[in-house]
Amino acid sequence: MSCSRLTITDRIKIETYLKLGLKPCQIASKIDVHKATISRELRRCQNGYSAGLAQEQYDHRAKQKGRAAISLNKSQW
Repeated sequence: MSCSRLTITDRIKIETYLKLGLKPCQIASKIDVHKATISRELRRCQNGYSAGLAQEQYDHRAKQKGRAAISLNKSQW
């Protein structure tokens, strides 16, 4: 099992395997990740799984990550 994040390719595979009727544990073994990874990924998309939407959500969260910018008034300089 790998410890890396899911790629867009992995997400497309998840979507395809779901359409074929595979269970999350079967999908996990096919793409070589833990079954909890698949369960969490599916839980994030509440209205059916879409690889494109899941990737957009990931990209947005990654962009928002990090320390917040500090805004200073002139009096605080």
